[in-house]
Amino acid sequence: MVTPSEVSPALDAPPSKRSGTGDDDPRIVPRRHLGRWVTAAAALLVFAMVVNSVVRNRAFQWDVVARHFTTAAVLDGLLLTLWPTGVGQFYVERRYARGSATQP
Repeated sequence: MVTPSEVSPALDAPPSKRSGTGDDDPRIVPRRHLGRWVTAAAALLVFAMVVNSVVRNRAFQWDVVARHFTTAAVLDGLLLTLWPTGVGQFYVERRYARGSATQP
C-alpha cells in the first residue's frame, strides 16, 4: 500500500501548489494539420484536372453552351436568384449599420 507521503501532488492543483519549478510541465505547441493540407492539395489537383478537361475538350461545343446559357429562361432564373439575394444583403447591411441589431 502507498502512503500519502509517497504520492505526488494532485494534477488538478493549481501550478503554484505543485512541487517543482514548472520546467517539467508539458510545452503547448499548435496542432499540425497535415491531413488537411494533403486533402486540400488533392482537391485542388482534381479541380484543376476537371477544368483542364473541360477547357481543352474540342467536343464540348462552347457555342452551344453559350446559346443555352443566354436563353430567356436561364437569364430570368438568374435574375430571380440574384434579386432577392441583393435585396436581402442590402437590408442586412442597413440594419446592422444603424446599430439596431446585434450581429450573430
